[in-house]
Amino acid sequence: MGLRVVADTAGHRIEGGGVDDGVVNAFLEHLSVRNFSPATRRAYAFDLLNFLRFLDTRSIQVGAVVPTDLFDYLDWQQRPAEAKSSVVVKLSSRTGGASHPVAAGSDAHAGGHQVNPHEGDDGGQDPPTASPHPVV
Repeated sequence: MGLRVVADTAGHRIEGGGVDDGVVNAFLEHLSVRNFSPATRRAYAFDLLNFLRFLDTRSIQVGAVVPTDLFDYLDWQQRPAEAKSSVVVKLSSRTGGASHPVAAGSDAHAGGHQVNPHEGDDGGQDPPTASPHPVV
C-alpha cells in the first residue's frame, strides 16, 4: 500500500491508504482546528501511519475495526523488530581485521557483541516501543 506521512502547509497527512486516507486525514484536520501543536499533530500522524500499516497486514479498513483488533495491534507493536541484516562478515578477509566472524552492524571494539546505542543515556533501559498516544 505505499503508506506515508506527508508534510504540507496545513500540517501532516497520510497518503497511500486508499479509502482510509479520508477518515484519518479528517481526524488530523480536526486536531488542527482544535489548535493542537504542530508537534502533536505530527506525532499523531506517525502513530496513525503505524496503525494503518498494522491494518494493512490484516487487510482491515479503519471502518471495520473491532475491539479485538485493537488488542491485536497492541500485541503487534510489542513484537521484536525484524533484523535489518543477518549478513556475517569475516573480518580476516579485510586488511588488518580480526580472525573471527562478526555480525554486520556490530561494534568490533566490543568483541563482536551488539552495542545498544541507548545504553547509558537512560539507565540502560531501551526506549518504549509503544506510542504514548492512544489510538482513537
